[in-house]
Formats: sequence, C-alpha cells, structure tokens
Amino acid sequence: FTPEMNRLDPLFRVGLRGGRSTAAVLAADGHLARFDEILECRLAFGFDHVASASGGASSVVDSVLPLLAEDGPDMVFVHLADPDVAGHQSGWGSEMWRSAVRHLDDQIARIVDALPPGTLLAVVAAHGGGGAFGSFLHGSTASADLEVPLVLYGAGVESGSTLQDVDLLDLAPTLAWSLGWRPAEGWDGAVLLDGFGGTRSQQPGPTVP
Repeated sequence: FTPEMNRLDPLFRVGLRGGRSTAAVLAADGHLARFDEILECRLAFGFDHVASASGGASSVVDSVLPLLAEDGPDMVFVHLADPDVAGHQSGWGSEMWRSAVRHLDDQIARIVDALPPGTLLAVVAAHGGGGAFGSFLHGSTASADLEVPLVLYGAGVESGSTLQDVDLLDLAPTLAWSLGWRPAEGWDGAVLLDGFGGTRSQQPGPTVP
C-alpha cells in the first residue's frame, strides 16, 4: 500500500459511497497475497468484505460462487492469479502458462453459469508478459506486455461485437455507465458503448453517486 493509492477513486469505492455492497475474493498465491489483511488497502479500494483463497483459481471460484446469490453483494471483484504465477515461474507462452489459461477459462465458465440475471461480467488481464524483458517478466513497452484481453458478458452486451481502440482505463467508466452512473470526476477513459450496440459519441447516464 502506498499513500498515492488513497488519492485514487476506484469504482468499488465510488459504489460503496453510493450505498452499494462490495466484496473481493483474492488469490492468496498471487501478487495480492495478504491484501485482505491490510485495512488501508480495503478502504482505499472500496471493499467492505474481502476474502483470500489459496489453491488456485478453482479455490477462488469456490469462494466466489456463494457471493453470486440473489442476495449477495452488488459488486464483486475476483482476482485469479494462475496465469501470472505460471508466467513468472515457467515463462509466458510456456506449457505451464497455457495450462493455467485453460484452467482459468474453465473456472470463469463456472462464474458465468452462476451469474444472477441482469449481471454484467468483465474479464480483463492487468498486463501481458514475455515482452522485451524476457519470457519470465513483464513491464516493457512491447506489445506482448501491453496488449491484454478485455471481455464483456451479460446485461446489455451486444453478443459478437468487437471493441476497437480500447484502453484498460475505459473499463471503470464502462462499468459505472452500466450501473447508471456518469464516470467519476478525474477518471480517464471512455464508455465502451460500442459493446452495447451504441456509439461512443453518445452521452453516458446520470451523475455518479
């Protein structure tokens, strides 16, 4: 945790201010290990319930599924670290990494099957790997490090649409818009309306809470 983090205004903290219940389930084996034990992190990012699960993606999803009940939290963050752990151990693109990605795909399918009606799911990676710093690292400006998947599924999404010119900074405004909010002041990024059958020239919804 750094003081700079507390100057951010993450989506989940915006939701918490607006009366939404929020939760996070984090992989104990990844780089967010022990995040749940640090109160400053929970407050900075806006989680009023945080759990940690060891044993990989299947264990994380086991902990997530009860939260997806109709009376569960309004907003849930899920951290699945298997490909990141495999990339650092065996290299991005290695068979261990590919196996981790396949396993992750199976676990995301479990989440999809359990989603309550009207839910929007966003699946995104924080970074790539295997770029200019070598197959075991990430953080360079090479495309292998910078280009990551972003998938939207569920409420209002136009099936089969392909998003163009997307930045990770677009994700928070898009999720805020899906909840009927304008993006918070100071956020960068655009609402990805083309994923919902619209155009980005359209204005998003009402003021953020």
